[in-house]
Amino acid sequence: SNDNNVLPNCWDYLNTGSSSSNHPTVYYSSSNAYSGNYSLRFYTGSGTGYTDQYAFLPALDLNSVSLSNLSLGLYMRRQGNSGTFRLVVGVTEGTDISTFVAVDTLSVNSGTYAYRETSFSSYGGNGDRVCLKAFKPTSGNNRGNVDDLILGDNLCAMPSGFAVTDVDEYSVTLQWTEAGTASVWEIEYGPVGFTTGSGTTVTASTNPFTIGGLTPATTYAFQVRADCGPPASPPPPTVCRSLPFLSPKISAATRTPATPATATATTTCPFAGTP
Repeated sequence: SNDNNVLPNCWDYLNTGSSSSNHPTVYYSSSNAYSGNYSLRFYTGSGTGYTDQYAFLPALDLNSVSLSNLSLGLYMRRQGNSGTFRLVVGVTEGTDISTFVAVDTLSVNSGTYAYRETSFSSYGGNGDRVCLKAFKPTSGNNRGNVDDLILGDNLCAMPSGFAVTDVDEYSVTLQWTEAGTASVWEIEYGPVGFTTGSGTTVTASTNPFTIGGLTPATTYAFQVRADCGPPASPPPPTVCRSLPFLSPKISAATRTPATPATATATTTCPFAGTP
């Protein structure tokens, strides 16, 4: 079986159901992991044998860290061909679920991994364990995988509202909303479908920011993340917004004005590495 019935060191879980009672658990399968071979799997449903499932992250030393200064980033996907996988992110005192305080609800309705992030800035309790709860649904199933989870300083939270504000045949102006205190951002771009890390990278010190020197008649994708400087430990991963429908470029030979295509759709994608 792929279900190893174990969790990483210092993690705990709680599941009082009789069905899939060994979940959440480490799941061995490279095809079900975001990276590597292992992911954290939740598997519950509306049947009588199922109940809520909890995964507790290692306890925090509240004398040295404030939970309200942290964010949780993770990749998640649903299991199966339909439905939505939902996780409630909360905080508990130890593993006492009677102290569970919900902070955010994360969801994904695709079998493809998507990045999600939660800030604990609004939490003011005494809990020392970040907890992931897959709740028992009233109908259907609530099943999925979690991978590449990191708990870190939320000063490098992901930007939001990434959009194109102006475009011509050789340049594009991008704008976004800073979620923390960053004043410098890293933008990577390339032809739609490029692999993150292989594109052209520029440093932006203004918002909005204009990128020039683009090739006419080429469709580009753009990614942005905040650069919070070199922290003592890697910052939590941020996300990018890819604009696959940005295709207003025209032939340099004709110089004919063109109406930019509307960037009405965005795709959330991972931005690997650290600034």
